[in-house]
Amino acid sequence: MEEMKKHPNIKVLETQYNEDDANRAAAHVAAVLARNPDLAGLFGANTFSGSGAAQGVKAAGKQGQVKVVVFDAVPGIDEQIRSGLVDIAIAQRPDEIGYYGVKFAADAIRGKSIPTFKSTGFVVLDRSNIDKPEMKQYIYSN
Repeated sequence: MEEMKKHPNIKVLETQYNEDDANRAAAHVAAVLARNPDLAGLFGANTFSGSGAAQGVKAAGKQGQVKVVVFDAVPGIDEQIRSGLVDIAIAQRPDEIGYYGVKFAADAIRGKSIPTFKSTGFVVLDRSNIDKPEMKQYIYSN
């Protein structure tokens, strides 16, 4: 929200909470689009909100008109990006999450100081890179 304050020509709408329910997220998107037919884009902050938001955009017939950015690279995200249903997926780095979790636990046990914040990084997946072999490692598998 702080970053968006730097962009006064962009109106940020109220956050919609879906309680990790993709169907509820899709319904929220439908309602938001009904009230804001000129909506330019949306962000799904987790697996469920992202997939539900994308489906809501598709159901409203706004695919390609409303930009969809999702957090998490769930199975099938590559097809959703290729089809244009999802424009960008922010993929986590679970290898680093696991590594630093174990490292900091061991450091704490040994009495070492550990940081209060550690970014594990992320990878942006979009049409320009989704078919690159090195990107497959960031998409969750079943």
